[in-house]
Amino acid sequence: MNICLGGTFSPLHRGHRLLLYTAMANLGDGTLYVGLTSDEFAMKGRPGEELLEYKKRKDAMVAFLHQAGCQRYRIVEIDSTSGIADHAAYLDGIAVSRETYPQALRLNEARRRKGLKGLSIFTVNLVKNGQGHEIRARCIRCGEMDQEGREP
Repeated sequence: MNICLGGTFSPLHRGHRLLLYTAMANLGDGTLYVGLTSDEFAMKGRPGEELLEYKKRKDAMVAFLHQAGCQRYRIVEIDSTSGIADHAAYLDGIAVSRETYPQALRLNEARRRKGLKGLSIFTVNLVKNGQGHEIRARCIRCGEMDQEGREP
């Protein structure tokens, strides 16, 4: 099964890793397609935020995928929320968080309008830390928690 997922991953944190592990667990002999937002697209709606540049985010993703033992993957630079998911006929599934599940439904509608099969949707809950707070990249970037969700 060829599975896709997408995001900015700045930084790659515990919740992202759960999403990636979920996708990898369902690959079988397929390939994982990681849509990684371009620097320009990543900054839309985030004025003043400091994000890691694309190359550093890609390097971190490659390092994680190697450490996790994922041998069949492709990292694709994307400039939209749909990335390749709305038009790539070779895709079979998509991994999303509970928060982005509605986007997966919209992608499947777009695929069906184009005569493509819908994607199987693999959904994970947002990961919470020991204090019950959702682990979010922006909270990590502003120092409220680290990549594992630990608060200072």
